Amino acid sequence: MGNADEFFRRMGIPRHEERDEENSDTAADNPGSMITDLEELRHDAENLQRLFSAGYAPAAQHRGQNGTHAVRVTVGGDGNVSDVEIDQSWRRTVGEQGLSAAVLEAVTDATMRRLAQWAEAVASEQSHSAQPNEGAGSGELTTTGPVRPPGLSDNAEARRTVQEVLSLLKNVEAELDDLEREVKRRGQQHVVGRSPSHLVKVTMAGRGQVVDVNIQRRLMQRADERLLARELTKAFHAAYERADALKLDGFLGDGKLSRLQDLAADPNALLRRLGLNPR
Repeated sequence: MGNADEFFRRMGIPRHEERDEENSDTAADNPGSMITDLEELRHDAENLQRLFSAGYAPAAQHRGQNGTHAVRVTVGGDGNVSDVEIDQSWRRTVGEQGLSAAVLEAVTDATMRRLAQWAEAVASEQSHSAQPNEGAGSGELTTTGPVRPPGLSDNAEARRTVQEVLSLLKNVEAELDDLEREVKRRGQQHVVGRSPSHLVKVTMAGRGQVVDVNIQRRLMQRADERLLARELTKAFHAAYERADALKLDGFLGDGKLSRLQDLAADPNALLRRLGLNPR
């Protein structure tokens, strides 16, 4: 929970045994300080979002293959296997004993190509962001620091709002701990997707990582490469559907963490309640 610790530290909210009421009173008496901290956090989050979004290409297709070119796999921008192709030479190049391993090798190759392209795009965006500002003096870099909030209305509503947000942040800590445990538990779970014939089985870790591909021998003995490819593709799709069921959307429910998400989704509403004019 390192990120949560950093968040609470920057907000001036002690965790567990270090917590006391003095910080809440101080923040409520000085809402502007809290807004400045929130603005800085939002600025950092926007920078990270811009940086990582530079490498996000949902429509991209990344193709990988095993060493003998017997298996070719396409991975989409979401990292999921969207298509499998089997070359007609597969019996000679990998054989029945090696086909499952060849599929895993091709998946790994396509995934690594996707990650390499993402990393290259992120690095390019990072380099572009560090370029000197046009018209600036030599050696002066472009900076976009957080905008300091204008004058804060000194009224009871603003103070109550700050107290409400601080209380929400404190109480959400327990839910963050529960969420961490749930993420770990679901990440360790394995899901299985099967083809319509149930002769192909794909096993994934809870986060969508392919850990095993099993093709029954009787299918390999009687099926051509096109049927094998279709069965594999459908088994992958079935596994991803089961992995989606492990997502945390339902776990968040209507608790305080969900309320905090709603608050973050509409920061302008909070600013208006604090007597600020949203940008």
